[in-house]
Amino acid sequence: MDIHLQTMNTSRIRLLSVGYLLLATLLFLSNWFYLKYALIFLIGHILYFVYYSRSAKKVEETDVSGSALIYLGIISFVWTLLMGVGGIFLQTTDFIAHNAKFHELYVNEWPIIFKERQSFSCYYYGYYLVPAFLFKILGHFSVPIIIVYTWFGIWLGLIWMYLLLFRNLWLIGVLVMSGGIIFSLELLSLGLFQKSFTYNPLLSLFIQSLYVPNQIIASLLVTGIFLFYIKNYRISFYAITLSFYWGVFPASLLVILFGIIFIQDFLRNNSNTSLKDFFFYYIFPSFLFLPAFIFLTSSNQMPVHGFYTFNSLPTLIPFIDVLLIAAITIWLTRIKDSNNQNHLIQPYVFVPALLILSITLTYRIGLYNDFYLRGSIPLCIILLVNILQRLHISINNDYSSSPEHSLSSVSGYIFSFKKHTLIFLWLGISLCASFFQLSRSLKNNVLVSNYHPIPYKTSPNSYQAMLKHFGQEGANQYVGNPNSFYFLYLAPRKDQRLEF
Repeated sequence: MDIHLQTMNTSRIRLLSVGYLLLATLLFLSNWFYLKYALIFLIGHILYFVYYSRSAKKVEETDVSGSALIYLGIISFVWTLLMGVGGIFLQTTDFIAHNAKFHELYVNEWPIIFKERQSFSCYYYGYYLVPAFLFKILGHFSVPIIIVYTWFGIWLGLIWMYLLLFRNLWLIGVLVMSGGIIFSLELLSLGLFQKSFTYNPLLSLFIQSLYVPNQIIASLLVTGIFLFYIKNYRISFYAITLSFYWGVFPASLLVILFGIIFIQDFLRNNSNTSLKDFFFYYIFPSFLFLPAFIFLTSSNQMPVHGFYTFNSLPTLIPFIDVLLIAAITIWLTRIKDSNNQNHLIQPYVFVPALLILSITLTYRIGLYNDFYLRGSIPLCIILLVNILQRLHISINNDYSSSPEHSLSSVSGYIFSFKKHTLIFLWLGISLCASFFQLSRSLKNNVLVSNYHPIPYKTSPNSYQAMLKHFGQEGANQYVGNPNSFYFLYLAPRKDQRLEF
């Protein structure tokens, strides 16, 4: 087989990534709104995607080899199974909600109505709609469809990470498995003393995926596009708006970061963007985002929220993770790239990311503080990619300037470890939590034990599932406001609502 036929250009990968997110939005618009209102946005998205695919050809692109695509495909498939998708390996309690959403979307008409609350389900269903739509077409529920669909999203996301990390597969593994050190120490404390000493840990992508595969997929895709095209960052704005329907908090914090970078760019060169480009890249995508914004802001009530008081040591401990990452980032900023890598993250990106991450620790939104816990995902990707990029460059520079410290020699590894001892220790401790979770998955699965996955049909709908397993507070987060503008004027099936 001709290896040239196996390569894939980043322009195609970008269109596949944006198209992957767009499919869910098209299904959302055509089923959650009266068609007479949705039609203009459906046509707008399709025309914009076509124009977007043609207008962005001026940016610098590159090719990904066929062998790399295959390796990344294997890694993505293994990760997809290990995160619990399909029920082969251990599933966390969050899969009660994930599985319930797949089932309720399959058996019910859209939008989802909670008759017991005389309201509707107000949730970002982006991850679930395409598989559920295929279930309806096939006429039966299909777990393999969920696995393949998830795998494809993870695969696309890891391609971007692969390109950002200088096409190094080992760095992909470190990126996925590393996070903050607090959670590793928390697990140690629970194991030795059965005592928790803090909350709000900075979790690795692997651990996050055990709970929110939907938000991991969107974060990998959108953050990858954002960083890869950082010199033409406006290309990523449309993808960010599409990701809101996959995870509100990661998309919100990424929009804030995007806005800060836009302001910096405007102050440096306010003539860089023409009025035509401003309309095409910002105004029109914002207009197309309007239905999703109206729907997602139609919740019945604000989730648990409020400022933290910081009146005890456990409330301050989470800042240690951020401070350590900040210290390592600052230390590595001095590293100069002798090869002039095009995608090296610059201070104007990672400094605002650090500040936003710190600020999110001061305010709680959500029953389990999803504002920080999940919103941190794209910010952590940015910060960890930056650290791994510069660490990789530093080690390569050392080997280039000192032939006696070759990569093939033991002395080379010792020299590298001595120079970056604290960074390697930080990485080592942070990896422990992920390896602990990995060991649990390898011990609890249908292949080696009598593990029974969480069934898809646990309750009539996701509200009942959340009420049963997470209480009234957890269930309330899924309930829309029956007096909202969306439900009164835009949602279809008005006659069925009048039957309550």
